[in-house]
Amino acid sequence: MNELHQLIARMLEDQLSTADAESLKTLLANDPEARRIYTEQCQLHARFEMDASLKETLEAAPPIDLDNGENSTPAERPNSILKRFPSYAGIVAASAAISFIGVLTVLNFSSETIPHNPSASKTALLSPQEVYEQADFPESGNLKRPPTNFATITPSAGEKTVSFNRDIRPIFSENCYNCHGPDANSREAELRLDIEANAFAVHGDFDPAIQRGDPENSPLYKRITSTLKSDIMPPPNSHKLLSDDQKQKIRQWIEEGAEWEAHWAFLQPKKHPAPRSDWGKGPIDSFLFEEMEKAGLRPNPEADKATLARRLALDITGLPLNPQEVDRFVADTSPNAYENLVDRLLDNPAFGENQARYWLDAARYSDTHGLHLDNYREIWPYRDWVIDAFNDNKPFDTFIVEQLAGDLLPNPTIEQRVATGLSTPKIASKRPPLFSSDSPWAALHAMTINSIHSPKPISTNSRLSLTI
Repeated sequence: MNELHQLIARMLEDQLSTADAESLKTLLANDPEARRIYTEQCQLHARFEMDASLKETLEAAPPIDLDNGENSTPAERPNSILKRFPSYAGIVAASAAISFIGVLTVLNFSSETIPHNPSASKTALLSPQEVYEQADFPESGNLKRPPTNFATITPSAGEKTVSFNRDIRPIFSENCYNCHGPDANSREAELRLDIEANAFAVHGDFDPAIQRGDPENSPLYKRITSTLKSDIMPPPNSHKLLSDDQKQKIRQWIEEGAEWEAHWAFLQPKKHPAPRSDWGKGPIDSFLFEEMEKAGLRPNPEADKATLARRLALDITGLPLNPQEVDRFVADTSPNAYENLVDRLLDNPAFGENQARYWLDAARYSDTHGLHLDNYREIWPYRDWVIDAFNDNKPFDTFIVEQLAGDLLPNPTIEQRVATGLSTPKIASKRPPLFSSDSPWAALHAMTINSIHSPKPISTNSRLSLTI
């Protein structure tokens, strides 16, 4: 590597010729070890610029023979090094020390190092920097996808702890899951941060990424707070950057024990006591008032009755109230005037029509096929069944069962059979079949079309609160 050391030294002294530059480029392109040493020496150079005393310390250290000079004496060897590299003798000496005895601590801007398992094999002693340098990151793909928008949920005044689902999972999902998530093809260092068992366990040749209660010794926290370009996570080429607030949340979460939570869709809802409040007419108002206070907001004055009537009607039925109904509400001075208006709106058939829109959108309902000529099709009885289900306040479990398997219930009614229309609104083609019925490809073609246009998304999105 003597040629490499000379070329790097000339480059750092701004004395690199065109021919030398080509030689250095060739070495770096063909030799992973050369790239490693090149990176280390450039980092050392930056370190020397910040701390001149380090160079003197390294020059005074016992020398290492870089010349392979079997006939040179120990007293002659340091002199030859200093003569050949007068300005950067410390760089060469330190680089050699790194190459031969693995002293990587001089590369860090802090005294902290990521702990390793002493009983592991030799390959387990690779530092995160070396692993990163050897990793093959793609130049395109989902690493450069647009950022995902997550709703910001602020904890209530009495809730001081960090929640994994509310505070941490969105950070991991946006910034970490591309390389440390469910996709085995893009996973790095055999680390998954979407599964509890893996996030706290040894992964590949590395110690657990998270040490509960100890952020300073958690490789995950040390990597996200590192100042080294080759060490920091997310990596610079991911075009993602954690804010100081996000880093602090991760630190606090680890300090508090790094409690893991399952996906919220699989957690049993828990009732929280309503905060005390002198404003509002119920527990919902108390929660709202608490959030307004934290945001420095004050409630608006109570709206007049005509405005309240308009808001209620648009929310419940999607339609404005007729003038007669507004006058009736305004003239009603009873304590239950508001509740009476709500009941009347719920009894309006337009309530079911308004609420059914959201379910029918999820079911991809339409009166046309969606492909090619987009021909008309008659599945409106299913639409009407959904509307009636909302107007009749059908229990949700019954609502789901009848749509999934109404025809399989004991002695199914016509309405229960109609409910299975859920499986009908998928995109369909009315063109002539590509294969005759006796063709060996016919079944495969039908299966492929059905899998592409299946109603599976409504099963996961609407019932399980998941995405696929």
